[in-house]
Amino acid sequence: MASVSQLGYLVINAKDLQAWKGFAAEIMGMSCDDSEDALFLRMDDRSHRFIIQQGDQDDLAAVGWQVRNEEAFDEVKTQLEAVGIIPSVASEDELRARHVLGLMKFTDPAGIPIELFYGAEIGRGFYYPGRAISGFKSGYLGLGSVTLNYPDVRNGIRFYSETLGFRLSNAKVDWKAAYLRCNPRHHSLTLVENTNPPKVLNSFSLEYNHVNDVGSALTIAERRGDRIAASLGRHIHDHLVSLYIYNPSGFMTELGWDGREVDEETWKVEVFTDDTTSYWGHKFIGNPELGLQPI
Repeated sequence: MASVSQLGYLVINAKDLQAWKGFAAEIMGMSCDDSEDALFLRMDDRSHRFIIQQGDQDDLAAVGWQVRNEEAFDEVKTQLEAVGIIPSVASEDELRARHVLGLMKFTDPAGIPIELFYGAEIGRGFYYPGRAISGFKSGYLGLGSVTLNYPDVRNGIRFYSETLGFRLSNAKVDWKAAYLRCNPRHHSLTLVENTNPPKVLNSFSLEYNHVNDVGSALTIAERRGDRIAASLGRHIHDHLVSLYIYNPSGFMTELGWDGREVDEETWKVEVFTDDTTSYWGHKFIGNPELGLQPI
């Protein structure tokens, strides 16, 4: 079957674009193009990996999953139609707005808006970070990972694996959370059980090439007065050393280093029975009223 190859981009609705512009450059280290009535955030050779657009609600607008080529694009469309999902194929204006060659839109079983595409546009010139960092571990691994609050994790696993070709890497033994991959990155998608979440988007995760970039993000966030959601720690599932910071839209941005990759020939699914998902650290110090937890 045809499958998704990477997490290509995220589209986020935000009330305060200027706050996002500062956060993207000063904390995450991204460059920003705001010439199209939205923020197009760049972190590698792609023209963008995030689109931050004006909206009344601070939450996810769409998840952009990439497939390799037009053939895979058509095959996935057939796979979706086989389970009763009829995607909307993008118009020329929509293709130009997303800077891709092919695009279809649909919602998953939980109503999450999905944009599946191929042919991403390469950015003009070299990428220059918004602050001094070593760069991001992205490229063929995608921008990082996205964590979605989800009403039925097992149903989500079935949909993403049987229709879009994801593979399960790890899960909690009670199926309250599951980590799914679409390339060697340990996971590009996390589903967390939450039947009444304040936001669909729990967090997104970015991985740097050096641990100092994580530490400097913490220092800069503290100086700026950004709210830290969880202290520095190391996850059990992907071994990422990371911290969580609330972004201007009120959900979490995870910034990390040294996540492990999956060898398809030897990998075995693992489950966790403990309440925590970290070997150490990741003490939650954010706002519990938001209902968002590091996972």
